[in-house]
Amino acid sequence: MDTPETYATRPRDSQSMSSSMLSQELSRIRIAVISNSVSQRKHIKEALENVGLNVVMNEPITTTFLEKLGSINVDVILLDLDENQEHDEILDALLENHSIPIIFNDVSVLTLNEPQVLARWYGKLLKKISSSVGKNSIEEETFANHYNQTSSHKINNRKFEVKHDDALAKNIWVLGASLGGPDAVKEFFKALPADLPVTFILAQHLGANFVGLLAEQLNQVTDYEVLTPTVGHVIRHKQVILTPVNERLVINPIGAIELEPIKKEQQYSPSIDMVMEDMSERYGKNVGAIIFSGMGDDGVKGCEKLHKKGSMVWTQSSDSCVISSMPENVEELGVVSFSGSPAKLAEKLYDYLRVD
Repeated sequence: MDTPETYATRPRDSQSMSSSMLSQELSRIRIAVISNSVSQRKHIKEALENVGLNVVMNEPITTTFLEKLGSINVDVILLDLDENQEHDEILDALLENHSIPIIFNDVSVLTLNEPQVLARWYGKLLKKISSSVGKNSIEEETFANHYNQTSSHKINNRKFEVKHDDALAKNIWVLGASLGGPDAVKEFFKALPADLPVTFILAQHLGANFVGLLAEQLNQVTDYEVLTPTVGHVIRHKQVILTPVNERLVINPIGAIELEPIKKEQQYSPSIDMVMEDMSERYGKNVGAIIFSGMGDDGVKGCEKLHKKGSMVWTQSSDSCVISSMPENVEELGVVSFSGSPAKLAEKLYDYLRVD
């Protein structure tokens, strides 16, 4: 194993160090990310590479990992605490046979949509990593600032930048609509003030070629930013994300969009039930739902699951719908706490979410 260069031989004022210089310093550190969570390995690898670290291994903790470790130069091992409690024999072998510094770290913070918390977490982590190879002079704050400055991430080779004007999404409302839905949703957004801490996921039954057109039309009637889904985009409050027709919209642990293939044929496209299920799995009871005009029963199963988790379920009133079967099917469940016209729904949501 190569001996890491002693950084103390290159004195530098850490507070004045530029982000690019710090990235160069970090790029010399070869790190192994070890976790049995595929998603955590993926996201922490991307984040560490973005700040300049050289991730040379990204593995679950197995005997195969130990075999690979013997043939790869590694300066530091980052080991996920939560995922490795049942692998004592492998851990013992790692400690007995290798002298590589090990950082035991809890990466559960990656599930939080809090930029300041993430920056502090990465600041501490980078401090631990750099200290383990002899670079002790740089403060955690410098590393945290470096993380903020390099918070452009790459997912699936597409670059996205984290904006800092609005908060990362915490409150999610799924809007389900079918026949008559576009006009109802337009009326809803026309009446809705754009200063609410909320992100909308719109699941509207329509052809794939019309998703972009609907986004353009909605952008003309609201100050919310209406977007077709792009891989890597970090969703934030005051945005409306249109659900794709032929792909599954998933929000990963750092709040970024991922598009996955739909493995099971769905009766409706996009499936409102699927969108509600995915958002509920990601955001828990911070997901609400409004079912607008439409035909059929899409959304019934999703609304039932949301209600069981304590989420709000609202519907467009029958007399204001072009076709009312979709909201009426949800109302028959007994889970709806409010029903009204699109304008009344906007007024109700404003009262529910506004921060005085």
